[in-house]
Amino acid sequence: MEEKDDLLSSKYNMARKSQEQMFDVIDKGKYVKVKNVFTQLGLDTPDDMLIKIKEYEIKSDNLLSNNKTQEKKIVDVSDVIENKNITSTKTQIDFDYTKYKGACDILPLPSQGKIHPKNKEVLEVAFLTAIDESLFMQANLSKTKDIFNLILKNKIIDKDVDVNLLHHGDKNAILVFLRINAFGSDYVVIGQHPTTKEKVQATFDLTKIKIKNLSLDVNKNGYFDYKYVNQINGNEDTIEFKFFNQYDEDEILKRIELDSNSEISNEDFYRTLQSIVSINGNSDRNYIENFLKYEMSIRDVRNYKKFVIDNEPGVDITQTIEKCNVINEDGSLGETREGFPFIFTIGLHFFE
Repeated sequence: MEEKDDLLSSKYNMARKSQEQMFDVIDKGKYVKVKNVFTQLGLDTPDDMLIKIKEYEIKSDNLLSNNKTQEKKIVDVSDVIENKNITSTKTQIDFDYTKYKGACDILPLPSQGKIHPKNKEVLEVAFLTAIDESLFMQANLSKTKDIFNLILKNKIIDKDVDVNLLHHGDKNAILVFLRINAFGSDYVVIGQHPTTKEKVQATFDLTKIKIKNLSLDVNKNGYFDYKYVNQINGNEDTIEFKFFNQYDEDEILKRIELDSNSEISNEDFYRTLQSIVSINGNSDRNYIENFLKYEMSIRDVRNYKKFVIDNEPGVDITQTIEKCNVINEDGSLGETREGFPFIFTIGLHFFE
């Protein structure tokens, strides 16, 4: 029993020492994402360390934002835990967008310029080049959306465009465009055949992907209207709504994180709430939240969400494979099978 207590105490001491070293890295002006070492070791984090971690995450973010022109020194957490010397650095490469010399094209956006605040109907987008390979190799960018946002920032010629204000449907359309121009229109799909349950491979033509253009008209405020008869009280209600950009998605994630200890996920409710700008002209957030809780039936809210999804611009994710081949045990392709519908997704594998 004493040996276990000594081991636990040793782990806590190591975690505290490692965490303090990471804080010291930030104090010295270097850049590091403050990770919770206690969690990595399977330990409960003491309250005083949780407070420090939050403070230094903010401090780290401020250092990054206030020193964009300086060399960015990135420290791996394993270097800190194992007490290695911190020497790894990465320097941002300067890039002149005027030197593309025709390696770009004009791309119409599915949103038709109705969602972006500057009414961008088309964007000039540069092709992927050798410099972009570095982004796909960034192991420290764990989230696919972070890599894709960096790619979009590099490839959209108009630097007046904030990619975080782009609707994800517009982003996906740009990514499909970049993929076709970089690697061609053939895209290999590997999965399980829904009927035979065999492992199969098919080649899908990316040029056949359907683009859903936004057909709704904006109202005088630049948003969209949904009118319906309220099932609960019989009133004719008008919901003014918007389609999400990255800032909206981030707000939703913040609310989800606050509910991390809850047994039930309220993500669907938060997404519905975030999409609504006003109800019957009232834009007060408390009013809208209470309206959803007490005055909008589950049938009405489902009809509203379906209306939004049916009209959302972007890439049609429901595609059909015309035929496929069984993958033999040795990896070779075997007999042909009938095609099947599949859900199209865009991840890092999309650019392999």
